[in-house]
Amino acid sequence: MDFIAEENRIKIDLHGLTKDEAKFEIINALEYSPENIKQLIIVHGYSLRKYSS
Repeated sequence: MDFIAEENRIKIDLHGLTKDEAKFEIINALEYSPENIKQLIIVHGYSLRKYSS
């Protein structure tokens, strides 16, 4: 996960995280970000994983 602070915004890249991991990271960013943060940018994606049988 990438966490980038830019002026009044935070950018979080959630690629590769599970739903629970992503939820934790978003809540953590909201709780611990400085008060001057006005925008949270979330970069996410979906990948279809191939499972072998």
